[in-house]
Amino acid sequence: MSNLEEELNILKKKKLTAKTIVEQQRNEIRLLKSTLTINERLKEIYKQFDNKINIDNNLYNKILQISNDKNEYVSLNEQIHRAINDLSKLIEEILIILSINNNIDLKNHELDIILKKQKECFQLIKWKLSDIYANRVADEVSYQMDFNKRDKLSFEQLNLPSGLLLGLYAMGFQNGPSDTQALILPYSLSDQFQRNIIVQSKTGTGKTVSYIIHVLARIQSIFSQPQALIIVPTVELAFTVGSGIEKMSIYLPNIQITYVTSSLLTQTSFNTPIVIGTIDTFDSFQSLINFSQLEMLIIDEIDAMIIREDYRQSLLNLFDNLPLINHCQILVYSSTLSDQIMNFTNELIPNSILVKQRSDKQQLHNIEQFYIMCHDENKKDITVNVILKQFINIQIIIFCSNDETTERLYQKIMIDNKN
Repeated sequence: MSNLEEELNILKKKKLTAKTIVEQQRNEIRLLKSTLTINERLKEIYKQFDNKINIDNNLYNKILQISNDKNEYVSLNEQIHRAINDLSKLIEEILIILSINNNIDLKNHELDIILKKQKECFQLIKWKLSDIYANRVADEVSYQMDFNKRDKLSFEQLNLPSGLLLGLYAMGFQNGPSDTQALILPYSLSDQFQRNIIVQSKTGTGKTVSYIIHVLARIQSIFSQPQALIIVPTVELAFTVGSGIEKMSIYLPNIQITYVTSSLLTQTSFNTPIVIGTIDTFDSFQSLINFSQLEMLIIDEIDAMIIREDYRQSLLNLFDNLPLINHCQILVYSSTLSDQIMNFTNELIPNSILVKQRSDKQQLHNIEQFYIMCHDENKKDITVNVILKQFINIQIIIFCSNDETTERLYQKIMIDNKN
């Protein structure tokens, strides 16, 4: 046996060993099912992976020198090299995102590199978590992007239908998506990454517009059966969402809406692409609707629904009675994200991704915030009255924790105004 053949056999064994290691690591990664505690485990795997498959440059140079006579071996080498490279990049990118998410200390130059790579990481993770991590690496991945550092996203970059773009422009959205919309839409609209998504962002940040865009971008006008089901807690919100859809779809064909709300007494036909319903009423009508073409289920303000036992049960009934839900994309929106909400949504849609905006990025640009501590209930009423008198001739919205407080405050304000 010639020296060249001996060397080739040695190299083959090393490469086959490397391939075995790659497969072992691939299987190990696929078995990982945890939440963000996976961060430390990924670090450990990355170190092992890097150490075990650190084949030096001299070895690769030798392979290249004999590659002309050994085409089969070169092909094998390329496959192994590609696998090593792909998995290494994957782990590196996940580590970067988890490091940002968990606020792990990073040196300044490392942080600069990370910020420059965020857009690339975003794209890589979308398909690699779906393909290589077929069994899901984590139960949730929270993407918290720094919008001051990244490039501004435009609606044109989202490949929206031209009619939808015209509708957005007609509604005054020429400046592009809000920060929240720019965070959500690339996930929900991606053909390569159609996963169930839980979205948390404060009221007024553009959540409703984001799912209206998603629905109108996905609707196929050739089907008259419902393709999008939108569930909301109140009649008022149902008609607000419907009004937004009508305005935005003015340049799109065959966009019709059926409302399943308390105002609906009897209806035999629900042949419209979009169905919007309140959770309490929809529970009574869902058996009458043909959902064979259902592609999207949107649940808005789930935090306002699960505080009521009957609404929680209606949501459970919705999932129990609609087996087709398992084959459509589910988007859940919430202004808050308590443990109760997370536990409930994970029960409904366990294979979901959490998308939330960093709390320090959620203050609206046109709103000035301040607070006044009032430990006494009477002082609280007086303070509200003083604030109202300071801001006359402008629209004011007051949020209360329950109906009783709302009614009491309303009566107090009415009496004060009469005086």
